[in-house]
Amino acid sequence: MSRSQPILGSAALQNPTTKRLNVNESTYVMREYRRLDDTIVMRLNRSGALFRDSARSGKSQRFNDGDTNAKFGSSEDSEACLYVWRELIANWKSRAEIIDYCVSVVDAELSKKEDKLSSILDSASPSDASRSTLFSPKNPPREGWRGPSNDFYRVTQHPDPLPPQTSTDLDERKRAEALMSREERQDFERRQREKENDVKSSLWEERVKKTQITNEKTVEAIVRRRSYEARNYNKTSFRPHGRPLIRQTNSFEGYDRTPRRVQAKTQQVIVPRSPNAQRNAVLDHLIGWSDRLSVQQFIRTLGFTPENGKLALLQFKDATFKDLKYDFEKIWDWKALGEEMQKNMESAMDKALMKRFMSIMPKLDPKTYGHLTELDEALALPHPAEWHPMARQVHRKIIMHVGPTNSGKTYHALRALAGARHGCYAGPLRLLATEIFLRFNRGDIAPVGQDPSLKHPRVCNLLTGEDVKVLDEDAGLMSCTVEMLPLTQKFDVVVIDEIQMLANPERGNGWTQALVGLNAEEIHLCGEESAVELVQKLVEPTGDEIIVHRYDRLTPLQMAPESLRGELKGVKPGDCVVAFSRNQIFAIKALIEERTGLRCAVAYGKLPPEVRVEQASKFNQGDGEYPVLVASDAIGMGLNLKIKRIIFSTVKKWNGFRDEVVPLSEIKQIAGRAGRYGMHGPDSIGTVTVLSQTDYRVVESAMQTPVPNLETAVIAADSAALSKIHRCLPANAGLGQVYHLLLNLATCEEPFILADYFKLLDAAAIVDEACPNLSISTRATLTQTPVPWKIPEAIPMFKDMLLPFAAGMKVDAETIFGKAGLLLVLEDVSAAKEEHLARVEAELVKEEQVKTNGRPILSVREAARRLEALELLHKMTCVYLWLSYRYPIAFYQQDKVKEIKHASELGIQFCLEMIQSERAKEMEARLEQKEKQARELERRKPARGRTGDSPDVLP
Repeated sequence: MSRSQPILGSAALQNPTTKRLNVNESTYVMREYRRLDDTIVMRLNRSGALFRDSARSGKSQRFNDGDTNAKFGSSEDSEACLYVWRELIANWKSRAEIIDYCVSVVDAELSKKEDKLSSILDSASPSDASRSTLFSPKNPPREGWRGPSNDFYRVTQHPDPLPPQTSTDLDERKRAEALMSREERQDFERRQREKENDVKSSLWEERVKKTQITNEKTVEAIVRRRSYEARNYNKTSFRPHGRPLIRQTNSFEGYDRTPRRVQAKTQQVIVPRSPNAQRNAVLDHLIGWSDRLSVQQFIRTLGFTPENGKLALLQFKDATFKDLKYDFEKIWDWKALGEEMQKNMESAMDKALMKRFMSIMPKLDPKTYGHLTELDEALALPHPAEWHPMARQVHRKIIMHVGPTNSGKTYHALRALAGARHGCYAGPLRLLATEIFLRFNRGDIAPVGQDPSLKHPRVCNLLTGEDVKVLDEDAGLMSCTVEMLPLTQKFDVVVIDEIQMLANPERGNGWTQALVGLNAEEIHLCGEESAVELVQKLVEPTGDEIIVHRYDRLTPLQMAPESLRGELKGVKPGDCVVAFSRNQIFAIKALIEERTGLRCAVAYGKLPPEVRVEQASKFNQGDGEYPVLVASDAIGMGLNLKIKRIIFSTVKKWNGFRDEVVPLSEIKQIAGRAGRYGMHGPDSIGTVTVLSQTDYRVVESAMQTPVPNLETAVIAADSAALSKIHRCLPANAGLGQVYHLLLNLATCEEPFILADYFKLLDAAAIVDEACPNLSISTRATLTQTPVPWKIPEAIPMFKDMLLPFAAGMKVDAETIFGKAGLLLVLEDVSAAKEEHLARVEAELVKEEQVKTNGRPILSVREAARRLEALELLHKMTCVYLWLSYRYPIAFYQQDKVKEIKHASELGIQFCLEMIQSERAKEMEARLEQKEKQARELERRKPARGRTGDSPDVLP
């Protein structure tokens, strides 16, 4: 068969199939045309031509002249097949509709002949009956025709779905059907279909057992053959394999369908490990790479017009095909590519091809694509040490304090800071920075060599993103968060807490920049043992001296012998139950209070730090009003808590996409909060357990497993690097496009990795839309605003802040908060609080307790709803204050917003108290009801007399 003039329907009809398909005629035709459709698509993809054959089109001219009465299966080389062939070539995207039309024509013809079926079957064999439905009686097919040949379609015929039947059996069945009424015939056909379906299912089960692909080599062979056909489909010498590929379809039934269990085997992703396999995978991916949405967006970001983009991608594809055949190992580091493929195969190949595009196109045409070289250089981030020349002029001494939680490492570092003339503390949370700020001003931290039992106050200022407190401009000490650490300022001593955070994908850049860029003579790093080797690698190029001090835990920490087995009745005073969502925290709190009678304090991330401190102080009173704490992972840092036992309610946490097991380091950090030194006496022991026995082994294993050493530190592009990248892009490019390029193309030296810009893409899109006229560095600063992105109501409020700011106007906070209805909630809660205080004062005057039978000021449900609204209001006041410290002219209502923030904190505290008090009242009412029922039962209990006397039954 020639490739230039393929023989169409006639060749298929000249080679009859030896097997007879015992299925109805319309299904048979539908299957055959589907096979024909698959062959057409394969040939169209392989040749890229629109097979125009004038000789054959002349034979079927009446189809082109609009002869709608033309019948299928005429004597001129199966004009039905030729009709389908020509229509598919003209508009191959509509092939499914054409096939359905062909089947509908056949079905219509069958319905017309339904009444005459009995008479035809009496005088004709089954093969003649099937031919009469497919072809016109005036133009019978060639002698011996039984169906298209497999040689034309190049696929293997599947076994018949039903076992063969003799012609005698068929004749008897058809004669019986002819004598039936319509209802009897329908009932008979239904029973026959049920029998056939039973036979089909059994045959499918046998086929599934035979065709299950359990051998990995078989799957690799299929992938290799697909890659081979994808690479060589446009070669004149190419011939497709005679054996069909395993088809991946969504349906179970049908001629060319694959069972679901087989589909699951063929759909698994096999990550290539050798350079040869990687080359085949990249070549396979390159076939349709230019049609991917991410690639089209990448081309638009580079400033290509659609026409120039298509031309560039074609040139790149041709050049890459040539290079990959011979120089694959020279072009890419196959080891690094293989590691990336293990994480995400398609994303790794996309990034590799994009990077190759940036490097090869300027060489192909320097005049047209020369600007890509400058962009490629801008995306290559240097070593962070080069960004801080002032730090390189100082010989720095780095002292590491490493050890587990509650080992005293931070305490020793703070004592060194207390004796410094100019020093700074940098922590991960505003709560921690505020605590250190208060401790220095109170004199709770004694310098090295001084008596710790005496007070040694030092004036200390506070600098965080949402709060700035300057007690003295000439103060020698400062407490701040890591991101706010002034790197250009000269210090004698600096303490950086939680140094292991430099590997955090979102915030790690702050710790990395502080480590390599601080202009200080002595730097104390506090954190885990896992960060030691990485810190040594980072400071090796700078020539800084490094000393490591290791500490042991001051109080023992042990795993409880067993879990609580799901019984919250086992919760005792001094326990902290850990949950990982706000809803779980309040649900567990209610259950504990109901089943144990112990009131619970709460602490979670959405609560303001001030409220968390208040809740922690209530819990730290020991056997006071709130002896139990229910908290989230927020207790891992920033709070001093008198916890005797940590109870994990679960070990899984929602990451935004699915539930995942809490990381090892986080489990150890939370568990280490039990048994704090000095809280319960010198001999106190911290205990860790879980609520469910299924989680016991996870926590036990985490407690016994050391945290693996960190391997990479996170860095991010600074404002200068962002501006340099933006200058290489079109004038209308936004910050989101810059982040996309950093995400896909940016490179950095080892052991650094780039920050996770993926989570900033949504923020960048909002900022680009609201502030298109601002500089790229200003927009980058706005994306760092601490907006609660997970709360949908927060995004419109943030936009309302950005729009007047971008227009050069002042931002009115009261208008924005009032528009969202949050100020009304605040007023409502404030009024309820005043009414509650007035009621309590009135009852105290009467020397009576607050009556429980009256209607509460706020029910539990009302208080919970207002609590959620006030939490949002507090978050947005923090956003406004964060912006006011950077752009004070536009965000001018700083004092007013501070008042709203303080009022929201008081409202949140009141709502928590109402929830706790109302549930306590409900619990007391239930207990009183139970006692009353118990007394009633005791009263009704029959009294026992003397031995042998019958008991007296009371009425």
